[in-house]
Amino acid sequence: FEKKNPLDRHTSRIPSSACTHISSLTIKEKIRHIVDDEDSKRPLSDSAIAKLLKQQENIPIARRTVAKYREELKIPASTLRRRSLLDGEPRHMWRLHDHSFHLPS
Repeated sequence: FEKKNPLDRHTSRIPSSACTHISSLTIKEKIRHIVDDEDSKRPLSDSAIAKLLKQQENIPIARRTVAKYREELKIPASTLRRRSLLDGEPRHMWRLHDHSFHLPS
């Protein structure tokens, strides 16, 4: 019987191949940095971000988990990031939205 830390319910963890656990907050921060550093003319897909996390950080993560974390960070999908660049939406504005990202009508 393993005793659990009561704080663990507030922060999910993903196992890394080094037998340690990485908090979801840390992974979200890494996703934020990847998106901030990407080529704005060729934004990375969720699959590409998952692959980068595996290759560079040794973090096994599913594409759908990257998508979930990206949405929680209010970062639009790669196709919308490309379109928002064309529409003149500044990248730093994504963090300021309290609601889902929407393209102007």
